[in-house]
Amino acid sequence: MTDSKTFTHRLDRITLCERIRDHTKEAYLLIYNVMKGIALANAAYTLACMLTKRPYWPAYILWGASMSALLVSHLTTMTGILLSTSRRNPFDTVLPFALSITEFLLFSTLQPEVRNHIVIVTWRSWYLAYGAWSLTACLLILNRVLQTKVSDVDPADRPLSELMCSFKKKLWENLCVAGVLALLSLGFGLLLGILPPIAEGVHGLLGGVVLVTMTVVLIKNEVGHRSILAVAKGERWSDR
Repeated sequence: MTDSKTFTHRLDRITLCERIRDHTKEAYLLIYNVMKGIALANAAYTLACMLTKRPYWPAYILWGASMSALLVSHLTTMTGILLSTSRRNPFDTVLPFALSITEFLLFSTLQPEVRNHIVIVTWRSWYLAYGAWSLTACLLILNRVLQTKVSDVDPADRPLSELMCSFKKKLWENLCVAGVLALLSLGFGLLLGILPPIAEGVHGLLGGVVLVTMTVVLIKNEVGHRSILAVAKGERWSDR
């Protein structure tokens, strides 16, 4: 307990250094705590609309794919900030905000419309929204790759240095996955505006592919999280 006689409003340099060191981590936590709640509320509202108006079954798979994207962006970030340093730039604020907008759109585009007693889902809009989400995630990962410096780790701590190298390698891998998904989703979304309507089952199949891809990313993220815990405990670790 702090003695009232020793309490002071003065800011010392040690406290300032601690705040700077933790600023990136705390900024991401604050942004994600607010934005993910908004996206989840929209996800629940969209699901309620779908259950009421009952669109074609592929819409439910695309909803699951959207939810998996939301989980990926949240869990990978929560793992990544464990190895974050004080390095940051304005994009560490701009890109998470932009990502949150695309996550909101992922669910909004699935809200069915009823026209002349016919339930309509605008499939094209979802692929464009998912492509925008993937592209924004790609830029966010790239920004964090550029801010991640292995030299920031004490070279005498070999396990932590190796972990940071492995972490940066996985960031590059996630960057490639996000880039490919962005190109495919945006390209297919644009093609849907030109091509004649395709079978509803195709949308369900593509949504399933996205869902499986996001699940693989989540599994790899869990492996990375356990590796970080192992290094923190002084135990042997593996990135596989």
